[in-house]
Formats: sequence, structure tokens, C-alpha cells
Amino acid sequence: MSRLRASLVLGWLALAGCGADSEAPSRWHPGAGERGARLQVEGSWRFAGRITARCVPHDRDGLQINLRTGDPDLPTVAVRIDPFHGTGTYRGKVFITGRQPTGALAGSTGEVRVEIRRANPIAGSDDLVLGGEMDGSYDGPAGTGTVEGRFNGCPFKRSRPGSSSPAEPAPCPECETPDPQSPPG
Repeated sequence: MSRLRASLVLGWLALAGCGADSEAPSRWHPGAGERGARLQVEGSWRFAGRITARCVPHDRDGLQINLRTGDPDLPTVAVRIDPFHGTGTYRGKVFITGRQPTGALAGSTGEVRVEIRRANPIAGSDDLVLGGEMDGSYDGPAGTGTVEGRFNGCPFKRSRPGSSSPAEPAPCPECETPDPQSPPG
């Protein structure tokens, strides 16, 4: 097990700086209309940078915030709030899923504090654009550590009344965060 953990840590250290913007999430103040997220994961795995965020329904009344780097070798982070009622502070669950050197997936879970600061309605619908922040810790086969993040401009297509299942998330190409090393234009 320690060999697996050492491989994960070394892999993370090698990849964490690749294209990552190391500004701490607590120091990121998104401008009007700015979309995306900043995530910092510390512990067995390390990552700090700008990433994409997707807000999707979870079960009937919940919200799941998916945070992905776009690199399949780096773990994904998912935060679930259930039930979700709009702006406010919630206690949620965090799920860290990473890849072992063999290619198998490993997961860790934990608790996070999530503050939804913005839940702006989308004109002509009851859907929302969300923004907020989170912090917490995780532990399990994928490692132990802390997670901190902020997200903004995250469209959330809520379940429709009378529906037996949540609505499919709306496509959002503008939610993709541009590569900070790419020239503008």
C-alpha cells in the first residue's frame, strides 16, 4: 500500500505544476460573467489551479458540483449538497476519485462546508447560475488531505416539478476555462 501511495504522490507532484495556476482559491475574486473554478487539493495528492466546474442535479433535490482538471491522470472532485435550496451555507460530501498506477480507480470521501453565494435566475426559466466556495477534508484509498475551492458562473438546470428524475444538465461550452498559456483571440 505504501508503494501505491508513494507512486500517487510522486505522480501528483510531477503533474501538479503542468499548466496549473497556483493562486489560492481564497484569493480569486472572479469578475462579472467570469466562469470556472479554482481548486486546491493538499495532502496525499496536490493540485492548485484554474479548472472547469459543472453544476448538475443530484437525486431529486440535490446539487452536485463536478470539478475537473481536464487531465485524466489527475483526480476529479465532486461535491454533493442534498437537499439544495439556493443561497446559504451547507454541509456537503466531497468525493475524490483518482487513478492508481495500475489504471484502477481509487476513491476517498469526506465532508465539506459549501457556501452558495450566488444563485442568479436564468431569464425565461427556473434554472440558476451558481457561484460560491467550499472547504473540507477527505480520507480513504485515494489518500488523505484537504480541499478548498471557489466556483463562479456555473449553470444549474434544476429538476422539473412532476419529473421522476432530474433534468439533464444543459451543455455549457462557455463554462470551459481557457488554457492560461494560450494567447488570447
